[in-house]
Amino acid sequence: MGYVIGIDGGGSKTTYSICEVSKHTQKTFQPAATFQSKGTNPQVIGFQEMAQQIGETIKNLLNKLSIPPRDIVSVCCGLAGVGREDDEEKAALYIREKFLSIGIDRNIRLFICSDLYIALRGALNPGVKEGILVIAGTGSNAIGSTKNESVYKTGGWGHVLGDEGSGYHIALKALNKVTRSYDLRENKTLLNEMILEKLNLSSEPKLISYIYGTKPQKNEIAGLAEVVIQAADQGDHIAIQILKEASDELVQHVRSLHLMSDQFDKNTAITTAGSILTHSALIKDQFIKSITEEKLGHYQKSYATPVDGALVIAREQYEAAQSFNG
Repeated sequence: MGYVIGIDGGGSKTTYSICEVSKHTQKTFQPAATFQSKGTNPQVIGFQEMAQQIGETIKNLLNKLSIPPRDIVSVCCGLAGVGREDDEEKAALYIREKFLSIGIDRNIRLFICSDLYIALRGALNPGVKEGILVIAGTGSNAIGSTKNESVYKTGGWGHVLGDEGSGYHIALKALNKVTRSYDLRENKTLLNEMILEKLNLSSEPKLISYIYGTKPQKNEIAGLAEVVIQAADQGDHIAIQILKEASDELVQHVRSLHLMSDQFDKNTAITTAGSILTHSALIKDQFIKSITEEKLGHYQKSYATPVDGALVIAREQYEAAQSFNG
């Protein structure tokens, strides 16, 4: 009996899913168990600590399920912070060494990739490897895979250098509009009252001490995007404009991928993920309208989760090894 393991290693949490090979197909997922632990981004906690956490979590999971480590035949790890080939090789080295220490065979199929790639594979329909995934949450980025399985990425530069169309970027634009409106350099907007209320501030000048004194975390500022969405829903023209601009920034990711490869066309499946595209109907509707009108592809709902995508890849790796070995 053999088992495959899929791992979605994010910055704040990591999801593990283990599935018996005979109970996993391209269309169905019947994991024996799914488990979560803390984040495993090697750029944050280091490669050795990342491998240690993954190895110990899998060891505990196997013990809990009474599965011998030798029964693991393939593992796919999609990790945040692993976007370059040398990072993938380094991560594989540390993880394989840790696996050996807990009794997993040295000859298992181990596939290391970015968390973006497993998210794409999970989002696409069963058996489909070609498509584009656009993500807009606290940050923003996109990934595309072609028919020949070449992978292209855009965005992901972080809140200082980029993240256009993200929750953080939307919030930053809104805060700027609030200050401009207060100075009478911009038309009146509901954002002033709504953002001050959200932050429990008595007046616009208090924003200075909040931003530069309190120094809120990036995700706290990004949370103000919710206020912008609410203001837009109430018909505020400035909030609506901010969201329309955010939508176009996300479309720009798709345009960029088309420039990177001529294999993307009007038939390319495009799917989305992230809190901004989930909670703002305006952004999502505008996004779908634009990619359709510009013939950049066709929108489809996400099929499954990133960890499911990791399971799909782990099973593909196992099947490839079986075919190679006869």
